[in-house]
Amino acid sequence: MPLPRPRVLVGVVAAAVLGLTGCLQTTGGEPLGTVTTSRAGVAAAPAECFTGLLTGEGSSAQKSALEDTVTGYRRGCPEAKVSYSGSGSAAGVRQFIARQVDFAGADAPLDGSSSDARSEAGEAARACAAPAWNVPVITVPVALAYRLDGVDDLVLTPEVTAGIFSGRLTTWNDPAISRINPGTSLPPDPIKVFFRSDLSGTTHNFTSYLAGAAAPWWTAVPAQRWPGPVGAGREKSAGVVRGVQNANGGITYVDWSYARAAQLRVARIDNGAGPVELTSASVSTAVNAAARTRTSADLALTVDAATREPDAYPIIGFSYLIVCSRHRNPAQGARVRAFLSYYLSSAVQQGLADLGHVPLPERLRVTVAAAAESLR
Repeated sequence: MPLPRPRVLVGVVAAAVLGLTGCLQTTGGEPLGTVTTSRAGVAAAPAECFTGLLTGEGSSAQKSALEDTVTGYRRGCPEAKVSYSGSGSAAGVRQFIARQVDFAGADAPLDGSSSDARSEAGEAARACAAPAWNVPVITVPVALAYRLDGVDDLVLTPEVTAGIFSGRLTTWNDPAISRINPGTSLPPDPIKVFFRSDLSGTTHNFTSYLAGAAAPWWTAVPAQRWPGPVGAGREKSAGVVRGVQNANGGITYVDWSYARAAQLRVARIDNGAGPVELTSASVSTAVNAAARTRTSADLALTVDAATREPDAYPIIGFSYLIVCSRHRNPAQGARVRAFLSYYLSSAVQQGLADLGHVPLPERLRVTVAAAAESLR
C-alpha cells in the first residue's frame, strides 16, 4: 500500500472535486440529517432515510463514533441496514478499492491523485468509475498514553518524545525527562514502548508530528507502518492500549477516545509555549489556528506540528470517510449521501464528544456537510 506523502499534511479535501471554492469562512444552513438531541446513539429520526444495505470498514479510531452514529441512524430509520467494521484504515481502503464496502474509514487521505492509476486515489477512482472523495468527519487527537505507577502528571517535549520512541531514552528517570518534569519523582523503571503493528492512520499522524516537530531527533518520514527501531507491536488501537494497561512503564500513541475509555494517563505536550493538556478545547485551538486553504481551487487542512500557539494541542489528525463522488448505482449513492449527511449534522457531531471524539470545528463542518449533499 503506498505511503502517504512525507509532509505534515494531515488532511486534504479537494474542493475542485467537491465543487467548493473559497475558505473555511463559508457559512450556510443546517444540512440534511438534522437531529434534535446531542447524542447520536439516542438521536431522533434523521431528515433523510433509506431502505437497503450500506457497509463500511476501516479506521479503528472512528469505530466508536461510527457505531454510535449507526445506532442513531438505524433507530430513526429502521428499514436501513448499516454496518461498520473497525478493521483498521489500510484494510478499509483495500476493501473499498476491491468494491467490497460502500465506504472506508481512514485516518489519512488517499495517497496520490485520481489521474495516477498506480496510486490509492487512482485505484479508488477506477473502482468508483469516478473520483473518490476524502471527506473529513472527525478530528483525531493522538494521545501519548502511559502507565507509570505513582506518576499522575507527565510532560513531554518533541525532542524527548522522539528520544523515547526512537530508543535513545530507555529509563523514566533519564535526565532529559526529569529536566522537563521538575518536582516529579520519576522511577528508574525501563520505558516500554508499544506501537501499532498493522498499517495505521494513527501511526501516520503520530509520525507526521515527530517529523514536523522533532527534527533532527526524528528522521523517519511519516508512514502508516511504524518506522521506529524499538518497542512491542500490537494490532489496532485496542491492542496497544492493552499493552500499556498490562505493563508498568508502558507508553503508546493512540486515538484519545481509546485512552479515555481505558482511563489511561495522557501526557501533556510542550512544543515551546508551555505544557498543553489534551482537551477538546486545546484540540479545537490547534485546528482553528492551522486550517488553511492552499489555493482557491482546493481546501487543504494542514497542521503545523511545530506550532507554539498557546493552549494548542499539536498532535492531531483528521479521520475521513472515503466515498465515491458518483456511484454506479444512483440508489446506493443516495444511501451514502443520507448517512454521511447525518454523520456530519451538528447534533451528531456534538454528541460524539461524549465518546471522547473531537467534532469538526463548526465552520469546517458546515462546508463539508454542504459538499456531501452533492454526492450522487
